[in-house]
Amino acid sequence: MSFRQKLFLILTISSTLFIFSNSLQTAESSSSESGIFVNFLNNILSFLNINASRDFLTFLIRKSAHVVEFMLQSVFLCGFFLNCRKKFREYLVHIMFSGIITACIDEALQLTSPGRSGQISDVFVDFSGTLIGILIIILVLYFYKRKSGA
Repeated sequence: MSFRQKLFLILTISSTLFIFSNSLQTAESSSSESGIFVNFLNNILSFLNINASRDFLTFLIRKSAHVVEFMLQSVFLCGFFLNCRKKFREYLVHIMFSGIITACIDEALQLTSPGRSGQISDVFVDFSGTLIGILIIILVLYFYKRKSGA
């Protein structure tokens, strides 16, 4: 296994563990963590003279965090497979499967955390992050090949 493969594998595993560790937080701890970002965003919006409800900002921050976590996981997994020296499209199903399985486990773990609930709708939010990450890599590859003339 090459250095790059090892690096991307470590990044993939680390991002997956980060996702799971967030799911194991209590509702109180998770809300407190989200509250930091909600306050930050609320301050920016207030400065711009834009009013938004705290509930809406909380929803936005929490769902965005899920999307970003899963996007990063899929980007790292794409990096791993891109260094396997085979056609990237051969691995797309593996990457998507990893994203949906991680999302299901993520929501199941939340069922074990006090005050938290696992929701099917969040599996779709999580998986959308996986698809966005894959799309980003596909676009990067497309523009790279186009620029290099490959």
